[in-house]
Amino acid sequence: MTLKKTIATLLCVLSCLLIFPIVAQAAETDTAMPLYDYTRQASSALAINNGKATVSISCTGIKGQASKIEAETCLQRKVGLVWVKVDIGQTNNVWIDKSSTYYLNASHTANINKSGKYRAKTVFTVFNNSNNSEKVTIYSNEVDY
Repeated sequence: MTLKKTIATLLCVLSCLLIFPIVAQAAETDTAMPLYDYTRQASSALAINNGKATVSISCTGIKGQASKIEAETCLQRKVGLVWVKVDIGQTNNVWIDKSSTYYLNASHTANINKSGKYRAKTVFTVFNNSNNSEKVTIYSNEVDY
């Protein structure tokens, strides 16, 4: 009986030692960032000063894989529970930027005349050398004005 208990205890301890690293690894990756095929990073930042909103966007593709980047950016204001486009004086109230390289940086300004919570939304389209593409949607920080 003692031998069976010893073996059972050793098996239990061994099982715990084998399972623990798997559980710990899963806990570390719960907040994993999405992975893209051709995109290394994308970001957007919004600042509002004296009624002027400035949106700065950036996207970097993977060098040697990404061949061009396009971006559509709009400024949004929260109305109730939904975000609506702000009139920025552009067609469809969207800024369009294009780059023929693997990176894109741009900045835009717009005058705002209403108080509220604002953010910018950018949809980057990153193309690879075969002209396949992936879309990356980024929201800026939210700013109260």
